[in-house]
Amino acid sequence: MRAVTQLLWIILLASCGGGGEASTPAAPMPAAAPVAPSPATIAADIAVLMMGNSHTSVNRLPDTLATMLRAGHPGKTVVVTVAPGFLFLDERLAHGPSVAQLQGQRWSHVVLQAQKYSTSGTRSYSTAEAEQLIRMARVSGAVPVMLPEGARRGVAETELLLDRRQGAGQ
Repeated sequence: MRAVTQLLWIILLASCGGGGEASTPAAPMPAAAPVAPSPATIAADIAVLMMGNSHTSVNRLPDTLATMLRAGHPGKTVVVTVAPGFLFLDERLAHGPSVAQLQGQRWSHVVLQAQKYSTSGTRSYSTAEAEQLIRMARVSGAVPVMLPEGARRGVAETELLLDRRQGAGQ
């Protein structure tokens, strides 16, 4: 289980690209990754639920994660499911289909992404919703994995992002 969690961290942190303003027009946002079969039909040794916004779906992140988990755990069945919609964590907790999906399946890991934060430090956003999602994941036996956004290109905010996440869910 520890190896799976470490692999998840490596994959997810490597997938965090720089955001922020692009100097060229942005390409259209790809559609969300398809949602796996209904929770009642999922039976896998490693079952990952990804809850967040577009950062959990772009660049084929769910497929890449599943491929790497399969490679790292030969003989194990792997399913990576993306929760419906592109939502912040506070919205995710209030989203009935997301809560039903989290509670309706035995997940080995739940990836939580899209915590609101203020890069300027002038606003404060609640982490209570993310903390509740972490508790819900743990109660169901899943390992929660927080996926922070990566620093924006050209902006030295890595420490800020990590400091904002430290301690969430402990």
